[in-house]
Order: sequence, then structure tokens, then C-alpha cells
Amino acid sequence: MTKIHFSSVAEKSGIRTRKVFIYDDFKFVIFRYVTKLSVTVMFLTLEEMPHLEVTMANKTLVAYFTKGGASEEYAKIIAETLATNGHTIEISNLAHDIPDVTAFDTVVLGTGVRMFRVYRRWKKVLKQKALSSKNLFMFLSSGTAIEEPNKAVEKFLHPLLEKYNLKPKSLVSFPGKIPEKWAKLDGKKETMKPEMAEVWAQEIACQVKSK
Repeated sequence: MTKIHFSSVAEKSGIRTRKVFIYDDFKFVIFRYVTKLSVTVMFLTLEEMPHLEVTMANKTLVAYFTKGGASEEYAKIIAETLATNGHTIEISNLAHDIPDVTAFDTVVLGTGVRMFRVYRRWKKVLKQKALSSKNLFMFLSSGTAIEEPNKAVEKFLHPLLEKYNLKPKSLVSFPGKIPEKWAKLDGKKETMKPEMAEVWAQEIACQVKSK
């Protein structure tokens, strides 16, 4: 058997290892992708590789702004899920810097809500004209979304679409965290739904793949 080994590629979200084996006329690939949460191993023929390479080439930015921590938790779940689906991930806390979105194929933007407003710092990234040519997805986490997720999207995200001329492929809201002093009053301790973020990220992966 003749073996051709391609070198590993280290990434922020994990490690990709691709090895191509040739045996007589049969060629196949063992593809291994590692993240903090999982290890994905695929056996593919070389004829199947072009589709995989398109998926792996998708460079994705997951950027968020948070105060209470909910949006950060959701962003990390989304990033990990997209990574296991073959996206090359860069995750950015907008409190530290505002990244240039030009180099990315897909952009996922998330924010929290305070005093019935999305954060001003988060809106800075929305001003970038390059977003018009990206696979754009937007999410927020808020107390309103605990009971009325559609209302949260309508109230906090929809006004920004017209203002910044944005056309995201999907808008969604996730339940935020209830401040501890309020949680004691109404008896609710855990309101976040991380599984919702994972499902949404899977949907993003499917949409981008089928594009």
C-alpha cells in the first residue's frame, strides 16, 4: 500500500488531520476533526472530497457582545457546533475589538439586551458594508425571549435590518439569564436553553452547505 500523508492543520477551534491512502485502484480518505466536545472521523472516496473541501473552506466568524454572559455561552455553543460541521471558526468578543468581516464567508453575530436596547458596541459591527455579501446570521439573548422569543426578534433585531440594510438568512432569540435578585423573587433559576443554540447552529451548517 502506498500512503500519502497530508500534514495536520492547527486551528483555533480544533485540529484537522487528513490522510489519503491509495491501494491498487481504490483511493480513500480518512478525515479526522477534533474539537473540545467531539471527534469526527469520516471515510470518503476521493470522488467525495470536493464537496468536503467546499465545506471545510467555509471561514466563519462568530462575534458577540455580552454583559451577563448568556450571549457568550450561546456563541461558544454555536462555534463548537459549526466546527464539528467542518467550518473554520474564529470567535470574537466584541468588547475587545471589532473584527473586519471581509475575510469571512459566514458571519454569526450575537448580542444581549440591557435596558430594552441591544448594546451600542455590538451595533458597530453592523455598519460594515461587507456584510451584504456574507452568509449572515444574527441572534440575541434576552429576558423577553424566555416567554416571547418572536417578540424579542421583532422588537430588538428587526429595526436594525432596515437601518443598516442587512439581509440575514436567519434571526433568532434565545432565553437570557435572569438576574439573581429577580430569580429569587419568581423562583426561576435556570432559564437558558443551550440546546436551542446547538439546533440553530446545525441549521446554519445545512444552509451554508446547500448554498
